[in-house]
Amino acid sequence: MSFNRFNLVAFLIFIALFVGVIMLPTPQTRKIQSTILALFGFGTKTVHGVTANPDDYNGIDLSPETLLEDPRKLARDYATLYKEYGEMKVWKAEAKKLEADNAQLRRALDFKREYETSLEIIAARIIERQASTWWKTVLIDRGEKHGVFLEDPVVADNGALVGKIIQLAPDTSRVLLLTDEACQVSARIQGTQEKGILSGSRVTMSDQTPELRLKYLSKDASVPVGARIFSTGVYRKDLEMELGVFPANLPLGTVKSFRKRDTYGEVIVEPNVDFYSLTDVFVIQPPREKQTAPPARPSTPTKAIPVPSPLPVGTE
Repeated sequence: MSFNRFNLVAFLIFIALFVGVIMLPTPQTRKIQSTILALFGFGTKTVHGVTANPDDYNGIDLSPETLLEDPRKLARDYATLYKEYGEMKVWKAEAKKLEADNAQLRRALDFKREYETSLEIIAARIIERQASTWWKTVLIDRGEKHGVFLEDPVVADNGALVGKIIQLAPDTSRVLLLTDEACQVSARIQGTQEKGILSGSRVTMSDQTPELRLKYLSKDASVPVGARIFSTGVYRKDLEMELGVFPANLPLGTVKSFRKRDTYGEVIVEPNVDFYSLTDVFVIQPPREKQTAPPARPSTPTKAIPVPSPLPVGTE
């Protein structure tokens, strides 16, 4: 019985010494660690891909003792690595920006292919939207240097009208949304002769979706619920281009209800755009009339103004 207890105590002492030797990180014990690991068949490099020496990285000794042998070299290496890390962060940010720009170009190309339009399209993303002006304006990440102009129409990915550009900066633009009462569009109801002016309405923050109203219709107009509403546009045949802000046939919404006012009919319109969760838009660049420089005015010789000769001294 006592023999068994002696063996158990000896075994525990051996285990404690073994673990202690393995855990010691000093250079003197590293040889002992290698010898013991070799005796047990683990080797000194890796076991199933795990490094036996935790201070070894790709053949480089990163133990504290080795690193502290030359503090100046350690400081230089740290400075070099820190600089490379900063450069990698810059490259990563640039790569993300290029990836985003590439995605926007692909979206613009897909949009042109889907709707078979020859108009120039600029893909943009909404980057700012304030709660106090949620239904009025948004800020997009494309501006003057990307070719955006004031009054350019803005549409969603389904081709439906979102609004128009009202402010320009080099890298950003502000869009007046169709849901604001200041944004007015000449519109027609498909399948009828009815035309009017569509605009948004004033809303409070508690309103989830503002109403679009198509005004100045015939007072007794027969307007079917669900009829589609499009922009009319103004086309000048002599210039072979559309004038006005909004091109023709942009989807605006569908008829929700009709009501009579004192002097005209009015339609409540269900918009084709989910303005609440809108994130991506397209800026349409309509054909612009070429500006020709006025002819130069012919230069005319300037007549010399006669100067009277001075009077002789002493005369009046």
